[in-house]
Amino acid sequence: METQQIEYKQQWNDSFLKEICAFANANGGILYIGITDEGDICGVGNAKYLLENLPNQCAMTMGIIPEINLLEQDGKQYLSVSVQKSNIPIALRGKYYIRSGTSVKELTGIALQDFIMRAMNRSWDDMTVEDTSLDDIDPAAVRYFVRRGIACGRVSASAETQDVQQILQQLNLIAKDGQMKAAAILLFGKNPQRHFISSVFRIGRFGYDETDLIANDIIGGNLIQMTDKVIIALDKYLIRPIHYEGMQRIEPLEIPEKALREIINNAIVHKDYRGADIQMKVYADHIRLWNEGRLPDDIPAEKVYQEHSSHPRNKLIASTFYLAGFIESWGRGFQTIRSEFLKEHLQPPTFESAEGGLITTILRERFVKISNGEIQEQENKSQYSIIDTLTERQRKIVQALMNGTISGTIKDGNGTINGTTNAVSLSAQLDIPLRTLKRDLQSLNKLGIIRHVGANKDGYWELVSQ
Repeated sequence: METQQIEYKQQWNDSFLKEICAFANANGGILYIGITDEGDICGVGNAKYLLENLPNQCAMTMGIIPEINLLEQDGKQYLSVSVQKSNIPIALRGKYYIRSGTSVKELTGIALQDFIMRAMNRSWDDMTVEDTSLDDIDPAAVRYFVRRGIACGRVSASAETQDVQQILQQLNLIAKDGQMKAAAILLFGKNPQRHFISSVFRIGRFGYDETDLIANDIIGGNLIQMTDKVIIALDKYLIRPIHYEGMQRIEPLEIPEKALREIINNAIVHKDYRGADIQMKVYADHIRLWNEGRLPDDIPAEKVYQEHSSHPRNKLIASTFYLAGFIESWGRGFQTIRSEFLKEHLQPPTFESAEGGLITTILRERFVKISNGEIQEQENKSQYSIIDTLTERQRKIVQALMNGTISGTIKDGNGTINGTTNAVSLSAQLDIPLRTLKRDLQSLNKLGIIRHVGANKDGYWELVSQ
């Protein structure tokens, strides 16, 4: 049976040089000539000619010489062409091929670039960014890294006295000519998006489907501080159910924060920064996170929770995140995610390779239960509703909309408003400063509790549901 490292051909054809090239660029393999696809020996008539000619063909077209053996069974001669894995990229007449499963693929574009860099034991983030220098680096971001690294014990305390250049050199982030590597600009740059426009994290709150965008945020800046910024932004999209442990008020995020940070960190570390933005879509019942960056071929999405080795796409970014204590080595991140969710009796996220990247789906079990009035906290056994997650002022706004108490004629600088529920009328009747009210309205909007109908000037606010 044909496998990733075994291929059968009944007769020789010069086009099969692609198979040999692909084996050399993958993990090696054996090409049998004179065997059917079913594995039956049919023999090959010109075996002795091929035995002498094939090594020369391979040497002239690819610069490699495979081991070729003449074999015989039941009076039928056939050949085995054994190809070793090459330590350098192998081209056939200027084109590169690789074995994927039982098929041969030609490498082009970004896939070819990645392949050549992997073969040279380099990653994309090791490339030099032209016309950059230490002036493009934010010292505050580097100091933030040092503090986090020292706190977790992965960076020496002596780093506190080192200057920015010394620290970047130790992280291997400066090229020999003094210019910055891609990882340096992304991790610590003053304006990474100037060089890498897709190095942002998009968050959107959606209603019924992805065409119903309620609110959104775009998180930019350097990568080393991006996860903190994303977590802060998510406070407007997710809820923190309140409960008490003795006299202490506890407000954990609806999703285990340690696991959420691991998911976000992994998306940032493994993203292909030549592609699209990282996109997190928050719905009422689930969160969908997509980032461009496929899993390694030997780790299918359905097996990410099983033990596996680490395959960082961006080695320098991954190494820096590890030293800062943000991720674990040896591919243990997925086990951490699963463990944190199970610890809180929640279903772990699912992963799927799609759309040129990885989709992570997280169920919002607590939000759904709270919205339906089903959840009971273990400590005090009290029944919660979505209102219990809001501030007193936000509850006042929701209650007014729910009861329909906003009415009458109100005059303001923009003219007369008759019986509407826009920000001005709400501010006047609820006695809440307009600026404060607008912030609360946006927070309630992002939680999917209320929505704005109509144009900004003439529209009004309403509850999404009772």
